[in-house]
Parts: sequence; C-alpha cells; structure tokens
Amino acid sequence: MKKPSLWGMIWRPQIEFQRLKEQPIIWIPLAILSTLHVIAMLFLTRVKTEEWDLNSVQTPPTISYTYMSAGLLLSDLLTFLLSIFIIAFIVYGVAKAFHSSVSIKPLFSLAIFLQVIPTLGLILQAITHILEWKLAILTYSLQDVFQLSVGHLSIALGFVTIFTVWNWVIASIGYATILRVPVSVAVVTTFVMWYLPILISSFILTPQG
Repeated sequence: MKKPSLWGMIWRPQIEFQRLKEQPIIWIPLAILSTLHVIAMLFLTRVKTEEWDLNSVQTPPTISYTYMSAGLLLSDLLTFLLSIFIIAFIVYGVAKAFHSSVSIKPLFSLAIFLQVIPTLGLILQAITHILEWKLAILTYSLQDVFQLSVGHLSIALGFVTIFTVWNWVIASIGYATILRVPVSVAVVTTFVMWYLPILISSFILTPQG
C-alpha cells in the first residue's frame, strides 16, 4: 500500500487514513507542515505602512512592511508542535478507554495529518492578505452570523470558520478509522480536541477576581 499523502487529505481523506493506519509517517509531513505554517504566519501578520510627504501631496507614499519577530514566530511554531503532541496523547487515552489496540505512532501521524486543512486555511489567508484581496469567506465565522455579545460563546464561535467545519468532518472520519470507535465517539472526540484549547486559553487570559 502507498504511503499517506498530505495533498490527498484535501479530497480523499478516507483513503489517506487507511494508508496512514497501515504505514504511519511522522517526520517528513511534520517538517513540511511546520515550514508552511511558519511561512503562512509570517506573511499573514505582515503590516503595511504608508508614509506621506507632508510637503508634497503629489509625491507617492513611502511604503514599508513589518513582520512578526523571530521570537514570536518560534513561539507560535512551538505551540503548533506542542498541540500536535498533546492531541496525540489525549487521543491515545481515548483509544485505551475503548480498548483499541492502536499504537501511539499512528496517532501522532493522525494528529499531524489533521493539520493539513488548518494550514491550508492559513496559507489562503496569507495569500489574500499579501495581495490585498477582500475575501471574507476565508475568515467568516459563526460569530459573524449570530453577532453575539461579548462572552465565552462569542469567542468560541469566532473560531468556527469554513475550514473549522471542514476539518471537523475529516477529523471525525480519521478518529473513526484509526481508533476503530463508533462514529458518535469520533465526533465527540473531534469536538473536544477542538474546544479544549479554547477553554484552556479562556482560563489563562481571563482575569480572575
């Protein structure tokens, strides 16, 4: 059987999950996605500054660009990698709770491959940001639909974009295939894996008292 392909996750995830179950791969996909993630974040956070000559309104502005610092990029990359490891270990616990015989390696590989769609979303957002295109569909969220007042639910809904829903579907298929658990368990696992970081960050960032 062929090795799983990152590219195939876009239109044939179930086939890639079957391949992943037989031949889990880690380091090359991890290196590729990590590199793409860093490049996308670098350009997505680019800030364009225009400086006008006050003495001559006809003079074109001087344009300069600033990018995310190397330290912040490294911090973001470490967070990206850490999330993959945490997800793999949590899902491994779920597997053992349901007496699945799956080993940790396929779950690491699964956690990596489930970053394909989020990374694709980042890349498309970075491209539209660089080209200064206004494509709201890439960032349109459920919060834009419901317009809730400030609160935890509004924050959570702000993370639900078209790429989030797309990845929910793919992740549910992946968990059901690799863990050999019922679809309902796979769906719940998918939601928990998505919501847990939001919940943790809300406790960290919300002032207490």
